[in-house]
Amino acid sequence: MKDNQLAVKPVASWRKAGVYVTALQISNKSKKVLSVNYQALNGRWLASTVEKESLAANESTYLYVVSTNSFEQSLGH
Repeated sequence: MKDNQLAVKPVASWRKAGVYVTALQISNKSKKVLSVNYQALNGRWLASTVEKESLAANESTYLYVVSTNSFEQSLGH
């Protein structure tokens, strides 16, 4: 994500059935309502979804990404 008003922090990652799932905490650092565009992520992902697409000021949500490689490897592509 390229929005500097959103903080992104990986919190958990696991592998099952040949794919990796990573949970990312997304936090709104601004004083306004922001949208989380989970389909415009940097990296190589098979799928992504977010629990809440709109965040109020100082609110957080979780975004999940699915990949064939580890989070670090997928992010680097």
